[in-house]
Amino acid sequence: RRDPHFIHRTILDVMETKGKIPASRTALVGLGGVGKSQLVVAYSYRLRDHDNPPSTWVFWVRAGTAMNFIDSYRDIAEKIQIAAPRDSTEDTLEKVFRWLSNESNGQWLMIIDNADDIAVFESQSISKSEPKNKHHNNKGIGSTPTRFPDLASYLPQSSNGHYMITSRDRQVAFRLTGNYADILHVEPMEEEESIRLFLTRFPKSDMPPESDTKELMKELDYMPLAITQAASFINQRTPRMTVKKYLEELRKGEIECGKLLNVQHFDLGRDSKRANSVIATWHISFEYLRRSHPSAARLLSHMCLFERQRIPESLCKDQYQRNPEWTTKPKWPRIMKSRNIMRKDNASETAVENFEDDLVVLRDFSLIKIHLEDDKFQMHNLVQLTTRNWLLLHGEFKWWQEKFIILIDTHWPFPDILELDTITDKHDELIPHASRALAHEPGGGNPLRSWANLLYKFAHHLKHSDMREAAMKLSRLALQKYESLYGPKDVRTLTVVHQLAMMTRHSTEKEALIRRALDGRTSQLGLEHPETIASMKLLVGVLKSSGRFEQGFLLQQETLQLQEKVLGVNHRHTQSTAFWLGVVLFFQEKYEEAKQVQRSVLEARLKKYGEDNEYTRRTATFLASILAAVGELQEAHKLFELALAGTNEEYGTGHIRSADNIQVLGHIRERQGRCEEAMRLYQTAFEIARQRDHDDTPRYEKDVLAL
Repeated sequence: RRDPHFIHRTILDVMETKGKIPASRTALVGLGGVGKSQLVVAYSYRLRDHDNPPSTWVFWVRAGTAMNFIDSYRDIAEKIQIAAPRDSTEDTLEKVFRWLSNESNGQWLMIIDNADDIAVFESQSISKSEPKNKHHNNKGIGSTPTRFPDLASYLPQSSNGHYMITSRDRQVAFRLTGNYADILHVEPMEEEESIRLFLTRFPKSDMPPESDTKELMKELDYMPLAITQAASFINQRTPRMTVKKYLEELRKGEIECGKLLNVQHFDLGRDSKRANSVIATWHISFEYLRRSHPSAARLLSHMCLFERQRIPESLCKDQYQRNPEWTTKPKWPRIMKSRNIMRKDNASETAVENFEDDLVVLRDFSLIKIHLEDDKFQMHNLVQLTTRNWLLLHGEFKWWQEKFIILIDTHWPFPDILELDTITDKHDELIPHASRALAHEPGGGNPLRSWANLLYKFAHHLKHSDMREAAMKLSRLALQKYESLYGPKDVRTLTVVHQLAMMTRHSTEKEALIRRALDGRTSQLGLEHPETIASMKLLVGVLKSSGRFEQGFLLQQETLQLQEKVLGVNHRHTQSTAFWLGVVLFFQEKYEEAKQVQRSVLEARLKKYGEDNEYTRRTATFLASILAAVGELQEAHKLFELALAGTNEEYGTGHIRSADNIQVLGHIRERQGRCEEAMRLYQTAFEIARQRDHDDTPRYEKDVLAL
């Protein structure tokens, strides 16, 4: 008996209300190990507590198989003293049915536990002999093939009784209750009640730390069976095993975690004939799915590889068919040895897959949740882990994982080679799933090519998420894979070299990578190719930052000429190169040339982007600086106001981009002789940069000190 204090008390209250209705049938549906049987146990004790003196019979019927059901009815017949030594199965079923239907026998509750297969309740044949026991004789069910009766017909609708049913399958529950309104869905525990359940398994003198316990409950998805299993494992191995160590073991990897969750434990509150580990309990559900709903089992195998939250419908529908080559040319020999291998010669496998039907099956087994608002699905972490463990045991995990890697790679386009400095959120929903796809490196072939592609794409994403170190680590690994797959001079490899050059801050390595990319692209693609020009542009920045201004200036002019010819004068990259060329001219004090270049860039960017755009504002700000330097203060002030208003509106007054504009206004005020006002502006720009520990903080401070 489990203390109801640790059970879903709201569900217990609903069960009690429904149980007062004569002839009612109530079903509890949920994952194996979620606590359904414990709930009906708690309900039966609550019923007993309110029934004083006791006058209600409580019968427990195990419904895992037809034989379980029949044996339970034999036990009932014996308990209520209506059994006869020579009764056949039909005699026993009929006698119990009549007794339950007779109101003079008083009130009763029948608990039908583990009703997961509707075939158990339907008429069916068996081909092997039924084991004999004290209830059998030669006139009963013997060694010849026989047919089980329709067991559902022996559940009377009697006003003096009611049923409580537990099932993993919502459709079976509906068939036995006849009404979806009488089905109660049992979810995992809330955090607080899961912690209380866990702590009841420990001596008061040896309670585990609260923080570790909370983490463990979360890791176990607040699943009662997993919680009691963990508590039992820790207690058996104390003091060498603690909650913290158990957590560490769980997080080591798929195989280690699977072994841990497959350890059987003893629980007085659970049927001794049923599996007492999460892995074993849920593997029963997967085996049943494989036999009865093979298409849904394939969908589950596919979905268990995603990040469990927000699994997109678009990546599931029509994506989980079996490879037909498996029937004649198995990729992994172990799979063909599995008794559950899906073959074309199996009639149940040839049915046309119906995605909607498969979703319903998985939902009815509580294996997935469906978000109606955005066509996304969700799975429990432990369900995914157990499914993957099941695939590993059957030799299928590798095939599904490699198929998943190719799928994510196919749906995540390569970043535009000419736009590597930008990123969009168009494919953000793929990021967590791509992370899962990268968890297992394939052995070779197309899966490895896709895996290398994902390394490159993920590195690009991390770079633009301000995670430079992680991005570089992935980019270096991607480069190793590309070099081994395609060779060091292949244009695909050079693309990764270029990306890595953009990420690294080490000047020597950066220049070596850029020159490698530039030389390779020039050789294979030619000088007038967009990718070659992109590497030239990157090299310009390295030359200038290392003090080789003349070389950088000459290469920048050459790059601009090539961009105008290949990309066009109004292309974003052409304008960017022109902008920075204007910057160089300004610092060379070639103000008229700088002014002419920047006016041209501003005109093009106003036409392309409009006033409310970062590129336009940046150009306006720098042109204002040039105008201020040559004394054209009125126009400089006008351009500055345009830039500052837009920047403040988009980023706020305390953003580092605002500091640039404030600094330019300081330059204008200083030129106008309004030094006190200029000083305040310089100080404001410096404070903004200092508070953000920005790389350019010394540049802002220089203005303050100089003035």
